[in-house]
Amino acid sequence: MPWQNNAKVRHVKAITIPSQVGRIMSATAIVNGELVKQLRKDQLITQSELAKRAGIRAESLCRLEKGKPAKFSTIIALAQILGVEPKKLIKE
Repeated sequence: MPWQNNAKVRHVKAITIPSQVGRIMSATAIVNGELVKQLRKDQLITQSELAKRAGIRAESLCRLEKGKPAKFSTIIALAQILGVEPKKLIKE
């Protein structure tokens, strides 16, 4: 990809991103918590297990499922685990 040329790279929860994108990744968005919960239950994943796999605390996942904001890096990690596009998890 063009942005990979000469860009510093850092790792965020097993996702490699260019360093200049890091500020964006720490921004937050409101998550469609009901959808996260439904996808998690459909795949028979517990809150504790999903939180561990996403690199967050179970309490954070609980708040997220109630519609609280989450970092974009967390949204991306959850989307990868749940098998959906990250934009699908963001509440419009």
